[in-house]
Amino acid sequence: MRIKKIGIFFTIVLILTFFSCSNNDDSESKNLEVNEDLMISKGSWTFRKFEVSEILDNGVANISDEKIREEIEFDVTEDMSNILLSFKQDKTGAFDFEDGTNLHSFIWDVINENQLKLTFDNGTIEIHKNLTVSASSLSYETHWENRRVGYPNVSIVDFISVFYFE
Repeated sequence: MRIKKIGIFFTIVLILTFFSCSNNDDSESKNLEVNEDLMISKGSWTFRKFEVSEILDNGVANISDEKIREEIEFDVTEDMSNILLSFKQDKTGAFDFEDGTNLHSFIWDVINENQLKLTFDNGTIEIHKNLTVSASSLSYETHWENRRVGYPNVSIVDFISVFYFE
């Protein structure tokens, strides 16, 4: 009799465990909506920093990975220093200069929970990974392939970088 009660107890626990599990789809879609709302509500995001997080292939570089990293970070940070990034409710967006001059317009979407898909006017599609958004910052990761780096010795480099906006 005692074994039967233990069996019934475990059966009840198993049933309760099964039915108490919830589907996380609702919470995931709510998180996605929150990220998109934060992206839009900020208005314009100002470029702040660019980091090379990993060098995947430094080609036949005659310079160190650290020197390649420094050159890339300096060049991109200098090029992007006056750039604003904006997202609108209608899923359009833009990279603009601080004076309002448009650099690139795009259609945007958040896919796979944390990837930023940008479709530019010329048809180019970029998918940026590890999109992170808070009320005060936005960042995403980009994989660069076959980028020319190094002066005077040019090397073709593959690397992963992170863009930071505030």
